[in-house]
Amino acid sequence: MRCRYLIFLFCVISSSAAAGQAPAGDADGDIQYRQNVMRALGGHTSAMALIVTGEGGNERDLRVHADAVIGLAAMVPSLFPEGSDAGRTNALLDIWLEPARFRQRLTEFERGVAGLGRNIARGRREFAQAFQALAVACKGCHDRYKSQ
Repeated sequence: MRCRYLIFLFCVISSSAAAGQAPAGDADGDIQYRQNVMRALGGHTSAMALIVTGEGGNERDLRVHADAVIGLAAMVPSLFPEGSDAGRTNALLDIWLEPARFRQRLTEFERGVAGLGRNIARGRREFAQAFQALAVACKGCHDRYKSQ
């Protein structure tokens, strides 16, 4: 049951990130870039969810997806520059109004991502636990700072 929840969560994240179109205006490129990076993160985490739950993919591919998430995650703090709150974006204004609180969520996300890297070679169970921690961090940020 919990595994199906993870798959559902990451499918929602990846599909909702793709829903918005970039606006016309100064923030157009920043918003479009952010949406593409987040969509890529969603795709890799959705693929990992399928592998971790045994519902698809190959376990040997976990490292590729984990490495991609680790690389993309390093970009996330820079994806919310001032001025990229205007236009067609799913990012809520609270990101820019509560920078310390948002930064705390990003720190939790970074810890979750680091857990993937530490646990990729330790086995499926340890990786699944690290993946669960990452899922919780993603959900916490999306619940607070992303419009549904």
